[in-house]
Parts: sequence; C-alpha cells; structure tokens
Amino acid sequence: MSSHTAAEGGLGGSEKRGTGVKTRVVQLVAVLVAVLMVLLGAAAVPAGAADRAPTQKKAGKVKLQLVGAPGVVSGTTLTFVGSASKKTKRKTATLLRRVNDGAWVGVGRAKVGGDGTFAISGIATANGANTWRVTIKTKKRKYVSNVVKSDVYQWYELNDDNDVDETSYVYSGRADIGSQTFPSAMYADDMDTGDSERWTEWNLSYKCVTVSFYYGMDNGSSSGTVGRFSYALDGTRTAIGDRGLGEAAPYQIPVSGRLRIRLNFLLIAGAGYGSPTYAQPQALCLSSPF
Repeated sequence: MSSHTAAEGGLGGSEKRGTGVKTRVVQLVAVLVAVLMVLLGAAAVPAGAADRAPTQKKAGKVKLQLVGAPGVVSGTTLTFVGSASKKTKRKTATLLRRVNDGAWVGVGRAKVGGDGTFAISGIATANGANTWRVTIKTKKRKYVSNVVKSDVYQWYELNDDNDVDETSYVYSGRADIGSQTFPSAMYADDMDTGDSERWTEWNLSYKCVTVSFYYGMDNGSSSGTVGRFSYALDGTRTAIGDRGLGEAAPYQIPVSGRLRIRLNFLLIAGAGYGSPTYAQPQALCLSSPF
C-alpha cells in the first residue's frame, strides 16, 4: 500500500516538473519574439523621428503682403496686411524682421480680426535687405506667413573726406545761402571769372539711387557774382543752371546703375570773388558706396 502510494507520488512529481519546463520555454519564446519586434520596429523608424512629437501638426499658412513700395529709407514705418484661417481670430499676430540674414526679431503685434485678416506695422532698420514674416499661435497650431523682402536705403553725406578726387580750392564745411545755413556743403572758395572750372567727384559704386543737394552762391560772395552749376555721371555732362546771390535751389539726380558722379563749379559773372556752393550733398544708397 505504501509502495504504491510512493510510486504514484513519484509519477505526479515528474509530471509537475515537465509542466514547469514547458511554461518556462513558452515564456522565453514570448520574450524573444517581443525583443525581435522591437528591433524590427526601431529599424523602420526614420532617424530623428523620436525627437518629433507625434501629435505635432503642420504649420498653418498666412498670406502676407507689403502695403506700398518695397524700397524705403531706414527708419520708415512699413505696413503689412495679411489673412489666415478663421481659427486664428482674436489671436495675436507677431511681425518678425530679419536684417541681412541675421536673427528674426519681433518688431510689431496686432490682433487678428474675426474674418482672419489683420494689419500690422514695423520700422525698417539699417540698410540693405530687410526680410519680414508673421507668426500666429493658437492652442493647437502655429501659423507662419510667406516671407516679404524690402530694400532699405540710407543717406550718405558727400564731402572731401570720402571723395575720389578734386581740384584745388574746393572745400567742405558750413555754408550760408540766402536765409538758410547748411552745416555740410562743398564750395569753390573765392573764384573769379578768369578761373578754370573746378570740380569734385565721388564713387557711387552702383549702390545708389539718388543724389540730392541745394545749389547757389554763398552769402560771402561779391555782389553780382553768378555761378554756373553742372554735373557728370560716368563722364556724361548735364547742365543744372546758373545762380546768383539769393536762396538756394533744391536739386535731385537719379543715379541708379552709375559708378561715379562729378559736381562742377564755375563763376561766369561778377567783378569780385564768389563761391559757387553745393549744400547738403548726399547720396541715397543700399549700402556705403565709399
């Protein structure tokens, strides 16, 4: 009786050990399958995908355009109009400016209207290429506009420190013409009618669009003296006019696509000495021409 029971007990223990081995094998196979699936999945994921939020949506679009001419003087306030999805209504639009491929800087803000449109302004700064765009953020998405570019120009004073060449007795300094005092001027000092024409010239370096100045006779000139004024662009001469004592006259010259400008001084009438003068001469350029 006791031996039969022992045999049965030995058989039952053997069956239990067999069942435990099978269980461990099944578990090991399951682990290996899981590891293999992970490895295959990692191989299928593109590089950098782990850094991207899976719920990130593509940026929404904003249409942006500049109101007015794209070429302005540094310090000018530019106005832009834009439109976006109505989902951006009542949100804040931020105007960003980048100068000559530098960092984006926030320069203006405006509320988006109920129809998704807005108007926003920013100040053009420095000279060269200014690049603009607008961003609008909602809880679910960031909206980014197209890029708008504007050329920003700056006035550069023309004087005897940055000229290319000049004749004798041509100077820069203060001038009084009529009722106006000009802190910057180019003048031919104490000419008489027997003197040869004098001149001074500057490089424009194909970077400028306008040269402007006032012209006339300095108040220190003798009564009755008359100056004759003219200029040359790349060797082509153009008459400006004759002028005696009195108020200065304003003058502008378009100079796009020009390398060099020369201003000429000549005294054509008067018994005494006179000083033909170009007051406040300056060039409007995209960058320094000197």
